[in-house]
Amino acid sequence: VCLSVCLQDAQVRRMLSEVTQSFMIPLERYLATLLPLQRTITPWRQPPSLKPFSQADFLKTLEVTGPHLTTGLKGNWTGLYKRFFSTPNFQYWLRLRQLEATNKIRVLYMEAICKADVLFWMRDKTEVEVVDFILRLNDLLHGQESEVMSPLAPRLEHSLAAQMKTITDALSDDMQALLSTLPLDAST
Repeated sequence: VCLSVCLQDAQVRRMLSEVTQSFMIPLERYLATLLPLQRTITPWRQPPSLKPFSQADFLKTLEVTGPHLTTGLKGNWTGLYKRFFSTPNFQYWLRLRQLEATNKIRVLYMEAICKADVLFWMRDKTEVEVVDFILRLNDLLHGQESEVMSPLAPRLEHSLAAQMKTITDALSDDMQALLSTLPLDAST
């Protein structure tokens, strides 16, 4: 008797897990469409933002991406999603995914900066533009201290610091002296 109850329990758990995955997959797919394209991330402009989550737009995608395609279960999926949207669980899930996506954009932006030829970029820039860029790099390095930002990989942190040093070393002695008085982290 215990063996049969254990088997039934395992089957119910597996079925619930499969239905839950089928329910979440359309949400994950829709969230992926809110990310900017990687080719739009360039070191010379502020990184693009994550587009806002729209319940109405998501619900429009259900017909072609909904859980009915993978579960075989019929039902009022739209109504279920609408109820889910009003729960604290959804708000928590959405906030976590938005933070993950924002961190991903931040990392892609920093990787673009690390690969950039900053000395070539500096050739036709004013000192004000260059200093602004240094301050932006410094903010990125220190952004990891924020509770919502994931820590940077040491390799990325060192590459950003090296780019800051490359830029700073190319500035006039006066500007280097001025920047040395600011709380910059070019020595990481």
